[in-house]
Amino acid sequence: MELFKLDFLSVTFFDLLDIALVSFIFYKLFIILRGTRAYQMFIGFVVLLSFSFLAEATQLKGMTWLIDNIRAVWVVVFVILFQAELRRFLIYLGQSKLVTSFLKHEITNFMDALLEALENLSNTKTGALIVFEKDTGLKAIIETGLTLRADITKELLISIFNKNSPLHDGAVVIRDNLVEAATCFLPLTQNPNLPHELGTRHRAGIGVTEESDALVLIVSEETGKISMASNGILSRDLTIKEVKENLQKELSNLN
Repeated sequence: MELFKLDFLSVTFFDLLDIALVSFIFYKLFIILRGTRAYQMFIGFVVLLSFSFLAEATQLKGMTWLIDNIRAVWVVVFVILFQAELRRFLIYLGQSKLVTSFLKHEITNFMDALLEALENLSNTKTGALIVFEKDTGLKAIIETGLTLRADITKELLISIFNKNSPLHDGAVVIRDNLVEAATCFLPLTQNPNLPHELGTRHRAGIGVTEESDALVLIVSEETGKISMASNGILSRDLTIKEVKENLQKELSNLN
């Protein structure tokens, strides 16, 4: 289907769709990479790619020969350098509203118990790390901890994170509205731009959301303040009301 035609150019609907899709992919990659160490590498990669087109257009034979030889391994190099960012991009596509808009999920009655536990942990300055599994499976992380598969209750969460409990170290993973496991180890974020006052608990909470679509609640042991991590972004100093609103929004997309 041809939309319009000039003497030297004809543009169809599929041409416009092609441009829109490529633009969308580069925009999302930019958003994902922004503020990370991979950003400068990505800019350098784009500059090199642009220079290759310029070398071919200006018929710089030596540079064209050199770039042609490098181009043979570009895809492999790109995957190696940006493997974490590519995972995040694919996860974004998998959980996009376009894919999941027809799926519905009801927030279950564990919300009140969870919020009461969070309020208690915050008031007593008890450190806590709670991970909600969404579409991306967390089997590898769950296997690092102790399997519980218990109902979510205020008393259970408070007892797990009690400083005298043998289970207080590590994270709790919630799957299918159950406390699936405790004492789980999470990957630490490699983001160099985070505030220096953030400790291991917060960095672990951010780290798991960089490699999956998990949602993480963090209670600071030093201040008692509640934070939430999602898609590699940390929202700090949240009130219980804000936590509830965010949970209802995020978890309503689970299937």
